Formats: sequence, structure tokens, C-alpha cells
Amino acid sequence: MKWIYALIIVPALILSACSQSADIYFYSDESWKVSSRITFDRVDLQVIKLLDEQLKELNLPVSTDQIAGGLSESGLEMLRSQYASVGIDLRVSGVGSSRALTARGKTLDQFNRLLPGVMTVTQESEDRYRLQAEFTEGMILTSAVYHLNINLHAGKIYSSDAVRQSGGSAQWINPPRIDATFAPITEFPWGILLGMCAAGLLAAVPFAALYGKQKCPNCGRRVSKKAEYCPNCGEPMEGTSSGGNYF
Repeated sequence: MKWIYALIIVPALILSACSQSADIYFYSDESWKVSSRITFDRVDLQVIKLLDEQLKELNLPVSTDQIAGGLSESGLEMLRSQYASVGIDLRVSGVGSSRALTARGKTLDQFNRLLPGVMTVTQESEDRYRLQAEFTEGMILTSAVYHLNINLHAGKIYSSDAVRQSGGSAQWINPPRIDATFAPITEFPWGILLGMCAAGLLAAVPFAALYGKQKCPNCGRRVSKKAEYCPNCGEPMEGTSSGGNYF
């Protein structure tokens, strides 16, 4: 009976439509980001948990983490710990049968530890990177029920075997392999721009303070154009010329 129960649940999980989208970003300082969303269309984590219990009870050499791509809490925690040990920051959000994972790193070596033996990136020159991936036969065979959409975002795509390519982006759908050369994204120097804006504002302060004032004909102090007497010496301000006398 246990074997029949397991044989019913395993195909139900495997044959349920599953989709994953991954957006990969590379930046000129060698940092990178991978945002991925995994969705099981007709299965939730309760089924995964139930299947996991059955597999353990039957002593089968497979777990739901291997079948469901590590969507269970234990699988995600193990993944977080593994990535943290090499300096990769992994954030997970979402509930139920849909999860969003965002991984960030500061070096290309860290990226190559995301999927070791499957996906790698190398720097061929200062502004030329190469992304390569070779997917396993098992992943290719499951493409009928597993929809994988990979998007590369870069400053410029030089060449690729993508199904779609435009400007700084390339897209693959259920690819057996990936090969692309590209220039990384050059981030806009917001810090420099903010510094320039701040300097401009500081430089404008003295002019703003002087605008709308006139010079006292007696002591030379700048006072408001609306003042009738100089607050410094008491000299009457009526009849003094204020046109253009700002300095």
C-alpha cells in the first residue's frame, strides 16, 4: 500500500506544471544579481511535505528537495547557509507554491559557485564577459512539464545563442545550453551627481540670502528692501535706490 501511495504522489508532483524565471544582471564592478521565481501551478508545499514523509518512510534515495527544486523550508535554509559560506546573499520571499529568490554577490567567482558545473561566467577583457551554461540531460528531458525562462541583462550583448536578443538583453526558453558574450552594466554614478547637486545648492545659498536686499547709504549694511530704517544705524531707507544694488 505504501508503494502504491508513493507512486501516486510522485507522478502527481512531477507532472504538475512548473515554471521558473531567472533574471541575471552583471555590473562593471564585477557585482551581480540573480532574481528567480519558481512556481508550481498545481501543487502546494503541503503535498511536498507529505511526499517527503513517504519517501523517508520507504527509504528511497531521493528527497522532495531534489524533485521540487529545494522549495521546502529545509531546502531553502540549507541553500542560504551554503551560499552565505562563500559570501553570497540569498533572500527568499513568497509563500505556498510560489517562491521568489534573489541572490547577490560582489565577485565573478561567487557567481560561479551558484550552479557549479552548470553555469559559469568569465572575463575575457576589461569590458567583455562570457556567460556559458550546459544543462543536464535530466533537466532537458523534463522541459515538457518544466518551463525555464532565463533573461540576461547587460550593458551590451555582443553575441549569443538566445532565442531573443535586443540591445542589452537576451532571453532563453528551456535552453539545452547558453553561450553569450556581453559588456556589463555601467551603473550611473548617483553619488557623484548628488554631490554636485549638493555643492550647487550650497553655492546658491549666498545669492538667495542677498536677493531682495539693498545697501544702507550710511553704514553700507544690506537690509531688506521693505525696511524703512537701517536696523544697524537707524538711517532712513526711503528714497534710496534699490535697483540692482544687491552687492
